[in-house]
Amino acid sequence: MMFWFMTIGCGANLDFMIHNGKHCSLIDDFLCTEKDYWDQLCTPCEEELPWDKEYEWMESTISNGETIRGIDPATVIDLDFDTEDGAGTLDAYFIPAHGENAELAETTLLYSHGNYGGIEHYVPRLQMLHEWGVNILVWDYRGYGKSSIETHPTQDQFLADARQAIDVLLASAPNPDKVFLYANSVGGIPAVEQAIHAQDSICALFMEAAWTSMRQTTIAVSTNNLPGGYLSEGKFENDIKIKSYNGPVFYLHGSLDNRFPIEHVEENFNNAPGPKDLWVLDGIYHGIENGGVPEAGLTQYYEHMTAFLREKAPACLTSTSE
Repeated sequence: MMFWFMTIGCGANLDFMIHNGKHCSLIDDFLCTEKDYWDQLCTPCEEELPWDKEYEWMESTISNGETIRGIDPATVIDLDFDTEDGAGTLDAYFIPAHGENAELAETTLLYSHGNYGGIEHYVPRLQMLHEWGVNILVWDYRGYGKSSIETHPTQDQFLADARQAIDVLLASAPNPDKVFLYANSVGGIPAVEQAIHAQDSICALFMEAAWTSMRQTTIAVSTNNLPGGYLSEGKFENDIKIKSYNGPVFYLHGSLDNRFPIEHVEENFNNAPGPKDLWVLDGIYHGIENGGVPEAGLTQYYEHMTAFLREKAPACLTSTSE
């Protein structure tokens, strides 16, 4: 999950360097067997994603007989969509809720994943969210996974694809009045764009270990405190953009996150104008491979997310009271 920032020169545009996607055509023995366990990618283009894979969960993740079930591949629906610029097709899937959590059975989240690999890398997280009880739409960016565009997106393409993804979800969700956004890491870029684009149609935004801004990320990796527009086109600045989203937002973050330091997350949190909460987990890193928010304990993860929806975003839930 490395961010590829190299030598910074005057007027350099670093937007393209945030992407570390692995297209399915690149799968080889190194990616599948020699990488660390949580970074392995083994699904070539012609094979189905491992929805029902049994993972070797971290000891801290599950306890007291808890389980994380696999996702039944027979229930997963392809929702691939063509990009508006005609460049190709983005890989997307709808994963129906199991229906056992009445509060969440009609709720759908749009999952925007991090910058490593593609959807395959995030199947463990999707299994966790499926176990929680929501419907899920997950999509792959250009250059990631099975998306037919094998080059990484420009800034404008990334944001346009993000807007299109939420439009696709709103047109296909079981209950379009109960849709929220979930961002992991670099997924914070498309998620905030989606939140602003469709804020009258979504009920919440979740930001787990999520992108802050180009300016803040540059500070974190190089100590250069330059305006976001100096090193990029300036459209990834979530510390500024979050001011335009008035809905409920939940930040979930580890105190030892080395990608997005907690002080930068706090700055973004303070800039959010709507109902909000910040859950900081002491001693927790960025994840997935080094242990992130869900890996710190599944029970508390579910409890905090449900509590936020009940208190700050009840429109996301189905009332179970008689």
